[in-house]
Amino acid sequence: MGGCRKGDTTFGETGRTGRDGHLGVHDPYNLYELCVRLIENNNGIILDKVFAVEVDLLVQFKVENEDSFRTDLVELCKGQVEIVEIERNPESVFPVS
Repeated sequence: MGGCRKGDTTFGETGRTGRDGHLGVHDPYNLYELCVRLIENNNGIILDKVFAVEVDLLVQFKVENEDSFRTDLVELCKGQVEIVEIERNPESVFPVS
């Protein structure tokens, strides 16, 4: 996945500590808007976007929201979107939204 690399983002002081994970989402252009809405509906944060032949997104979720996002994405996209776990870090900072 071109745009999903470990350690791409640094958060400032305005967050709270919580368990979270970074996912890489690789989707075709026709599903991009749907993916963005699902990320937002599951309280995820898009950290990076790469637009190439398809769209690569680096996304951060609290662990408790990640399974819901995965389930919703698989159901709505019928397997057309690839999800890759990039990192799971219990010490990382998740910004307050």
